[in-house]
Amino acid sequence: MFRAASEALLTIAADPKHLGARIGITAVLHSWGSAMTHHPHVHMIVPGGGISLDGERWVHCRPGFFLPVRVLSKLFRRLFLSKLADAHAAGRLQFFGGHDGLNEHSAFAQFRLPDAGPGAKHHVDGRRPQPFTGHDNADTGLNVRS
Repeated sequence: MFRAASEALLTIAADPKHLGARIGITAVLHSWGSAMTHHPHVHMIVPGGGISLDGERWVHCRPGFFLPVRVLSKLFRRLFLSKLADAHAAGRLQFFGGHDGLNEHSAFAQFRLPDAGPGAKHHVDGRRPQPFTGHDNADTGLNVRS
């Protein structure tokens, strides 16, 4: 999840159609939701711009806008599913209990088919960048859940 989310952010931010800059990222993994249920997701804090691709200047994002959430969502989904499939094929992804059947390659491939559709459960929340003035607004940036 970290790799897919960071790669999506870095790729879209570097694209001259969007920001055209190299950005920094601070990321935190949360494995539980507010109801104390298993709910892995990544919170990412990003600056309101980045270093130009030629390294000569700071590129500010537009006021109230960092990167297009739909573009990030599509790239994140593609990268995440690709990395998930690669991990499964390499034997680095294991399932237990009622899900142990997904250890079989054919069952895993069949299970993934619905993920490509519009009803797939994932969420990318691009919040408006704000200056860091203390811990009260530290949760700005990209929130990715799968």
